[in-house]
Amino acid sequence: MNDALAPDANIRHRPLLLAAIKTSGIRVYKNHRGVNISQNGVVCETQAGEQVLIEGKTIVCALGQTPRRDVVEALADAAPIVMTIGDCAKVSNITTAIYQGHHAGMDV
Repeated sequence: MNDALAPDANIRHRPLLLAAIKTSGIRVYKNHRGVNISQNGVVCETQAGEQVLIEGKTIVCALGQTPRRDVVEALADAAPIVMTIGDCAKVSNITTAIYQGHHAGMDV
């Protein structure tokens, strides 16, 4: 649904990912929202509200991420120190999660 492909990807990996996609023959449709999967592909809605069928046999869903704070809350009393890091604190990228994990480990 975005106008950019993998805008939050790691700064080192994103150029490699975009180059690989460009040379792979994969078709990328930006600014489309999937509304239905059919036998022939995916029915999408454009920003203009037009519905289009993107034909295909393989579908890759990139649906975003949602923190599972309910799990953290359930474990809050499981140990003397419980810290919320990574996507559970705020959806970000692997680099941020690694730094947060490192600092959490140093604080224990």
